[in-house]
Amino acid sequence: SSKNDLFLGTRDGKILHYNQNLKEISNSGSKAVEELSVWPERDIVFSDNVGFSYLNLKSGIENQHLLGSLKDVTYVDDTHFFAALNVGLYEFHYDDKTNQLKEIACYIKGRMYNVEHEKTTNYIYASTFDGLKFLDNKRKLYSITLDNEVIHAISFWSTGDKTYISTRKKGVLVVKSGKIIDHFYPKHNNELLVITKITVHNSTIYANTQIGFVIMDKKGKIQHYL
Repeated sequence: SSKNDLFLGTRDGKILHYNQNLKEISNSGSKAVEELSVWPERDIVFSDNVGFSYLNLKSGIENQHLLGSLKDVTYVDDTHFFAALNVGLYEFHYDDKTNQLKEIACYIKGRMYNVEHEKTTNYIYASTFDGLKFLDNKRKLYSITLDNEVIHAISFWSTGDKTYISTRKKGVLVVKSGKIIDHFYPKHNNELLVITKITVHNSTIYANTQIGFVIMDKKGKIQHYL
């Protein structure tokens, strides 16, 4: 959402805007919308309805970038962002005068899944076809492993100088400046919870898992689940 508005993607590739009333704000796309992200500082909606498209809410102009299909977006400031595409991890600059994107760099080539900006440290984390990676604040690329094994990350959430990372088989990692500073395995009835979406607020973790919506503390102890 942006400015308390709600944006929705449909199965036929349309983007809907809700603010007391529901209306269509884009044409039909080539596929169902699976990724939708709003850049509040620029009033822009990014989506994968036509591969990698961006809709300017002020002008109503929708453009397509032909690089690949959008998987995730993270915003660095009001002019720069990183996009995880099915063909690589890219940094872009947005020119609001021309409503055009300028490609700054491609840091990883290959399929991406998620990307997150750690605001305090200015590090970038990415879930890739080749495991968990990060870019430091000088934009040098490194891998994060655990016991010399590749980590397959599912979801990120940054808060301050820390980033929480849910994984397929290795529980939840807490990293800071590219280093693992905490690690826990949330379980229910001795079954490892696989968190498909993680959100952290104050001292609480909110998670979508295979048993439903789970509320836990920052060590993975379940407090409640639905």
